Amino acid sequence: MAIALPILGGLGAGAAGFFGFTLAATSLMAILIGGLIIVGAALLVGKMMKAKERADPGMLVNKNSNNDPIPLVYGERRVGATRTFIRTAGPEGETTSNAYLHILFTVCEGPIESIQEIYFNDTKVWDVASGISSSAGEDSIDFTGLLEITNHLGDQTTADANLVSRFPEWTADHVGNGIVYSYIRFKYNRDAFSGLPTVTFTVKGRKVRDVDNLAGGESYSKDPSNIIADYLTHPIYGRDFDDELLNTVSFQDAKSYYSVDHSFLDGARYILDGALSTDDTTYENTQRILACCNSALIFSNGRYKLIPFKTGNSTDIITETHIVDNWNMGFGDKKNRFNRVKVSFTNKDDDYQQGSAVIENSSFKTLDNNLVLQKEIGLDLIVEPDRAKLIANELMSQSRYDTTVELTLPHTKQTIEPMDVITFEHPYLPEEAPTLFRVLDVLLRADGTLVVKLQEYNGSVYTELDPATL
Repeated sequence: MAIALPILGGLGAGAAGFFGFTLAATSLMAILIGGLIIVGAALLVGKMMKAKERADPGMLVNKNSNNDPIPLVYGERRVGATRTFIRTAGPEGETTSNAYLHILFTVCEGPIESIQEIYFNDTKVWDVASGISSSAGEDSIDFTGLLEITNHLGDQTTADANLVSRFPEWTADHVGNGIVYSYIRFKYNRDAFSGLPTVTFTVKGRKVRDVDNLAGGESYSKDPSNIIADYLTHPIYGRDFDDELLNTVSFQDAKSYYSVDHSFLDGARYILDGALSTDDTTYENTQRILACCNSALIFSNGRYKLIPFKTGNSTDIITETHIVDNWNMGFGDKKNRFNRVKVSFTNKDDDYQQGSAVIENSSFKTLDNNLVLQKEIGLDLIVEPDRAKLIANELMSQSRYDTTVELTLPHTKQTIEPMDVITFEHPYLPEEAPTLFRVLDVLLRADGTLVVKLQEYNGSVYTELDPATL
């Protein structure tokens, strides 16, 4: 028996165990039977379709603070930083001079793979291959005598030696364990600096464990299964789950699915690149990660299973003989059916600025009497326009298959789980009615029967498409 974690939207019943709520303290419909907690979950696809476009959460800005939340970067992303230490002094910290500006930029959680590039405004002044630029920007400015840059990737075990030697308030205890930061010393030059620049960093992000070997070390990965496992188990910014709470086989199966090369993309079917605010709840951030790989978490037999939305074969058959009590069928409406989707994302082709793309299906629009039915969604860990368009198209296509069924089944069907594809046959069904459905929600009642919610399933939704055709 299982419960489902909603993909997107407000906190649903299926999230109770995920966030450690006590059942008695909630208003959720839940039943405790034989030590098994059964909680009614929200409609997975319905929640996914409620994703909202949101403004870029300030990932490219600089600010002054020593207590602001530190972002979390997975994959590759350009981010701003927080100025957590600022001093004017001589080159070695002399108080008799103010010709140099010393700034420590806190970048993100670590350890990470690398800082690839550093930009002042839109000008690249440093990269990992060649160091400080001797001919930067349109004016070909030589920064080699103007900058000193020391990067720390979050795996450091000692404090920055230059900061310790130059400033008495910076001691050997200021290691910055697990924090990625860059100490930059600026020498004043009116031709190079018209003011304090906005400093941004292109980062290859967090090192994570591989779900194929959780006992092994950490390495750089864009794979969604590795990233979700990291977020669920990390004790600082994540949920701090024990590894035993993860159904490792399901994560490995998901990884196999994600890693297959897409026929029309450069690389794997799903990868993640982006930044999350650690000021947001772990529930919200888990939703954002799952949305960007079109997947769900369900809680089954005491463990969390990761399951992508994908093609699947029917695993069970429900007929008239199985139905207990009444059942009903719904055929959707235009509130949850779309022919146009606007998707917002961070666009790496536009210097990681917030971008958007619109896809529209003229055939769907014709079926809707030429009425535009638009949905806006946001994908925080997607930086490639083509990937954003493909996910948006899957969500739009799924919205077209909106026949739903709610019915009550006997206890013998307790093997049914959310995300299963099943066959539903009934003599009262219209001839044109679908027979394949995805299980969205399962609720165990006190008498042992199950209330099951189904939504029409069509494998064509997950057919690989060329984004150029969208």
